[in-house]
Amino acid sequence: MSNYNIVMGGSILKISYYAGEVAGIPGLLFIIISLLLNGIYILIGSVIGIYIKKIL
Repeated sequence: MSNYNIVMGGSILKISYYAGEVAGIPGLLFIIISLLLNGIYILIGSVIGIYIKKIL
């Protein structure tokens, strides 16, 4: 495994692709869904963080 693969996340994408195939959905669709969910979680976390900061 080369250092370039680790830095660019190539092995992570390959593992995600195969995880999607094991789950029974196309690997690329699994990656897209997981990226969208991560974006939603980031937005929710930032809203909660701002709300808590305003309370304190």
